[in-house]
Amino acid sequence: MTGIDAEDVRLCDLNVRRLERFDYEYDFGDGWIHDIRLEKVLPADPKMIYPTCVAGKCAAPPEDCGGPYVFMSNRARYCDIGSGESREDLDDWGDTNDLDDEEFEILGRYHPDQFDRRAINRALAQLAAGSHEGDRRGVVHYIDYGKFAWGRF
Repeated sequence: MTGIDAEDVRLCDLNVRRLERFDYEYDFGDGWIHDIRLEKVLPADPKMIYPTCVAGKCAAPPEDCGGPYVFMSNRARYCDIGSGESREDLDDWGDTNDLDDEEFEILGRYHPDQFDRRAINRALAQLAAGSHEGDRRGVVHYIDYGKFAWGRF
């Protein structure tokens, strides 16, 4: 299914078998390719909201950060900015002049080593309810490194 718009395809449409893998490319310009493996199929729980993040580690890279190689070369910088240091303290030993105030504020709330399953599930619940305020990519920011229960998506 090369070149198919992901919004038009449900996971159940792929007929993936247990432990089978497939690639999903997110953001064609930057080359984010995700290797996805179906671990288990469970019956849907009518009390659950799907999709639901059940586990994960690390935060997804910031949106439009230049792709996997650029992200990895800037990862230490993201850790420093997300540590809560003031811009002035960071400027003493590293340059942040290329970031405008809004970018610096956004990155100040981001740390590559943090993972917040509750925040992810709040964003996924909004998406499932159809109230995705702003850009859907905001949800993707949370979910790139998670493990999910999908229901009939």
